[in-house]
Amino acid sequence: MKANVFLTILSLLLGALIFYAFYAFTDALTVSAITTAVCTLSLIAWIGLSLKNAPRITVMFKLMAGIFFFIFLILNICFVWFAVSGHVLIIVNSILFILELGVLYGIGRSKD
Repeated sequence: MKANVFLTILSLLLGALIFYAFYAFTDALTVSAITTAVCTLSLIAWIGLSLKNAPRITVMFKLMAGIFFFIFLILNICFVWFAVSGHVLIIVNSILFILELGVLYGIGRSKD
């Protein structure tokens, strides 16, 4: 696995903007921090990472990371909009993040 430093820094900056946007809509720091963490990690996997010598697997890896990023973003926007409790937010985001890690690990371990 190879990380592009510039794109990783760009992903972190986009994560900071996501944090500011969620903090502006809710004054709950916990909600903003959890949302930022899962979205930023998905964004780094989507934009900043690639697999060496495996272009097809890299495309699948980036596609799944991008899909999970948008799922996290839309889901957390809905959570903020409907004022879902912090416990539900933590549980759902944790389950989805573990699922994302499992899927991306499986894709990364597959042969081209």
